[in-house]
Amino acid sequence: MNYLLDTNVVIGILRGRSRPLLSRYMTVPRVRLCTCSPVRAELYYGSLRSAKPAENRKKQEELLDGLPTYDFDDRAAEAYAQARAYVEAGGTLIGSMDYLIAAIAIANDLVLVTHNVRDFARIPGLSYDDWEV
Repeated sequence: MNYLLDTNVVIGILRGRSRPLLSRYMTVPRVRLCTCSPVRAELYYGSLRSAKPAENRKKQEELLDGLPTYDFDDRAAEAYAQARAYVEAGGTLIGSMDYLIAAIAIANDLVLVTHNVRDFARIPGLSYDDWEV
């Protein structure tokens, strides 16, 4: 089983404030971890808006160095359409980047590691895990 790290998880690891998150992160072999282009986009945007853009970007790059990055492809596009149609038919919305991240996880049979369980739990077919509990 491979794990796709959500944006909030990468930030949590970098900040080092959650013992459960750090403990779980340290026990999973790096070869089982990955990221995706929407997560990287959110991280890069966040670092640009921070008080220390270069320093934060460097920390992000060091953490993500060597991790596979999954892109949004045609399989993810199909998963995105199904997830968004289902969630919105229920009368709720989630963030547009969250749909992209979930779709990439579904299309590539990855477990999404996130602390945003409230939103991601609405997406059928998505495997997710919260390492902060």
